[in-house]
Amino acid sequence: MYTVIHFYPTKKNVSEKVLQRIGEQLNQILSGSFDGLSPRYKAFGVAVADSPLWWDHLGKMEAFLKKCGPFIKKIRKTSVKTQFSVAVWRKDYEAYAALGLPLSLELINALAKFGVSIAVRIYYAGDRRKLGEGRRKSVPLGKERELKKANRALREGGAFAHFLHRGYGPV
Repeated sequence: MYTVIHFYPTKKNVSEKVLQRIGEQLNQILSGSFDGLSPRYKAFGVAVADSPLWWDHLGKMEAFLKKCGPFIKKIRKTSVKTQFSVAVWRKDYEAYAALGLPLSLELINALAKFGVSIAVRIYYAGDRRKLGEGRRKSVPLGKERELKKANRALREGGAFAHFLHRGYGPV
């Protein structure tokens, strides 16, 4: 598993200079955390945890928020959003019949307090033919219609189901 916290703009008018300044200010709080903007995207990420144990990730996310949370809350006014992104690799889950990634109450409270979201992406490294063709298959073959119908009902109710598979976006 690997956890990163991403800093990215929520509006197009946020300049790279603003993001650069935020990264430099973050370095004053957490030395060596920012090493520049992504060359591909107008954003940057900071590594938080790299461990096969979920509990290590929870503890490091909590520690990061304890140290940098007030700063993150302050930069939300500049239209910069933050999100923990947890990558779960096949080697992390292949030994289990089921993999649970519970969130502690302390982490949930800190995420809410500082306005940080979290995304968990489970990467499948097996035979793609078993999943069917195409990049965005996140449900069993033949079930796409049911998923689209469920998403339509959720959207009409003011919510949206975000199904991720192999790091790709919603179906």
